[in-house]
Amino acid sequence: MGWLRDWKRRRILGRHRIDDALWRRAKRHLPFLAGLSAGEERRLREFAVVFLAEKQLTPVHGLALSEDDRVEIALQACLPVLELGLDWYDGWVGIVVHPSDFRVKRAQTGDDGVVHEWDDELAGESMPGGPGGLSWGAPAASQESPTGPPGIASPASSSSHSCTTPDSSTSRRRTRKSPG
Repeated sequence: MGWLRDWKRRRILGRHRIDDALWRRAKRHLPFLAGLSAGEERRLREFAVVFLAEKQLTPVHGLALSEDDRVEIALQACLPVLELGLDWYDGWVGIVVHPSDFRVKRAQTGDDGVVHEWDDELAGESMPGGPGGLSWGAPAASQESPTGPPGIASPASSSSHSCTTPDSSTSRRRTRKSPG
């Protein structure tokens, strides 16, 4: 049914766009976009429009997402699949956006039958079929992170772990809070 998805995506792109002022603001907030060629920028912009139409961004715990926030999340989620295509996110429903790092309870049974339980503090997480979880507060907190440019760690990492190939399923991944 690729032809139907292609038709829907062409229709989305014919009806929706990221306006120029919003795009300029996003580029100012996401300096790593400056290294893209004009063709890559055009594709990323189109991918973000389709991503926002196909995937759910669900803010929780009183968080309100502005249009700028939504576009910046989409741009960062689409960057890892820019050369692969959005089909790599098939079967993935969206992102639950938390205002800060979040805790999840974990339990695992060891080989000896003992159940180990703990709390994980996360900045992001992806699960098979989604949704992924993202701390929108993490990008601001990670501005001094040596691991990469501000803002890219959580959205890009969480979404890239959600990629699937046609013959595989997603694996459960976590993005732990950066030290410091």
